[in-house]
Amino acid sequence: MRLRWLVKINVRTTGGSPNTWAITAVDAHSPTHSWTDSPAGNYPDNANNYVRTPAFDLTGKRHVQLSGWFKYALEAGYDYVYVEYSLNGGGSWNPSPLTSFNGFQDWHQVVLDASVLDNQPNVALRFHLISDGGVNEDGIYVDDVALSFEPFECTYTPTPNAPTLVSPADGSWVSSPVTFAWQPGEGGVPTEGYILYLDDAPVITYTTPITTTSLDVSPWAHTWYVKATNASGASLPSSTWSLNVFGKIFLPLTRK
Repeated sequence: MRLRWLVKINVRTTGGSPNTWAITAVDAHSPTHSWTDSPAGNYPDNANNYVRTPAFDLTGKRHVQLSGWFKYALEAGYDYVYVEYSLNGGGSWNPSPLTSFNGFQDWHQVVLDASVLDNQPNVALRFHLISDGGVNEDGIYVDDVALSFEPFECTYTPTPNAPTLVSPADGSWVSSPVTFAWQPGEGGVPTEGYILYLDDAPVITYTTPITTTSLDVSPWAHTWYVKATNASGASLPSSTWSLNVFGKIFLPLTRK
């Protein structure tokens, strides 16, 4: 089950031409008031006006949805109310609305995917009426507008378990170049790479989970071990093994 938070949105600032949006008690979904574009009757010709929210912060919110109850009478095919959003507090409005209303509809609830607002720090919304110079209708009623969202999940990935060394065997004598091999640690924690240490110094870091490499190693005694890595950091070191690398043997030249 996913937890969702529901926050009622205050719609309170009007504007545009002519500026006719207002709260009315003529009709409402939940008693006793709603917002409408034309409280005195039908909306006018060539209207271009709106009611909008203040700016609010959705930082840390995801899967945002906008819901509300709406009733409208808008000349079909010509007069529209657009649900618009701004990501800069109302300084400008995105040209692609979340949805639009047109035609005739009694009170009904609308739930919109507003994930475009996820994690945005300066969001504003508005209901924007645009009409032509023809037929006028009663307009739109807007009530019980709310945003719902989920908080971002905090997930933790542990560091990997220590790898297991495979070869060269502990204490063995080998020739250079030396092929080192190991296995991922037990437990199934995701591993993104490895660090190979030779004589306690990191000599090579892999950002892909390869488990073998060949290196030129100087003669005589050495120690080696490996750590696994992922986004959370490095594992504990594997066991430390020793190895001995054969040196070159120069035989004296003799004459017969």
